[in-house]
Amino acid sequence: MNQSQFLIALAGLSLFLLLPGSVLSEDPIVLSRWADSPPKLDGQAGEWGSGSLLHLKKIDLDYGFKNDDRNLYILLVFRNPKSLSSIDSVGMTISGGPEGTKNANTAVKFVKRILTSDQYISLLENQGAQLTDEEKEDLRWRTQHIVFTAYAVDKKGKVIPPTGSATAAEPPAFQARRQENISTFEFRIPLASRETSPAGIEAEPGTAISVSFKWGGAAQQTLSPRTSWSTPWSMVSGGALADNGETRAQEFLNSFDSMSRPSMEAKKYSFRVDVRLAKR
Repeated sequence: MNQSQFLIALAGLSLFLLLPGSVLSEDPIVLSRWADSPPKLDGQAGEWGSGSLLHLKKIDLDYGFKNDDRNLYILLVFRNPKSLSSIDSVGMTISGGPEGTKNANTAVKFVKRILTSDQYISLLENQGAQLTDEEKEDLRWRTQHIVFTAYAVDKKGKVIPPTGSATAAEPPAFQARRQENISTFEFRIPLASRETSPAGIEAEPGTAISVSFKWGGAAQQTLSPRTSWSTPWSMVSGGALADNGETRAQEFLNSFDSMSRPSMEAKKYSFRVDVRLAKR
């Protein structure tokens, strides 16, 4: 091949890589931004900045990523209520792993639950809050309280009890807020190893990871009377054992399986993003 033929071939290859259908343009890697301070998980997108978000047209969803040296932070903004499917009842499952990972061994299940006033008071006390009788009465004015919970789960959806301590790795957490037709979700997932935290992504700043999202499916009813605990904090931590040997968190999730209604199938959604973590 002479020099002229080589230059023509090189130009053709460069053009191919720029075409919309090329592999590089189909799955571009998304850049996470460095978080100088952890985002406040309040279900509001204000501190993220609209210019930093990407848009997924097929779901009508805005999304973005931030990270520090301990956690990955994710923002999802649903602009079409139909895309939420049954997320309020079945939750959102997020998994992460090395770049290219499609089926991670572990994931995090994020679920919004409603507690009675007494369950909520017990939850606060198990978290260390010392409530006066007056404060308890104030809480009882509301018959229900919304709690946002997160569990590490395996491929079969079984809860993995937490290990280590909050000083080694913060637990996963999330918050959601709905305003008119827009629903905003903020998530926190530790970057720690799974030996330190079963919810950990096992990644370091500067590396590339794959993050997968799944939600929707069979619509489910509210919590059955058979699942009630004296220590609702075990629902969040996932560590306490029930009488049947399962964790309280697993017992909680299992209570919904028998109440699924196949006739009320809701659409399932999923997508995967390759993300380059920011480095200080």
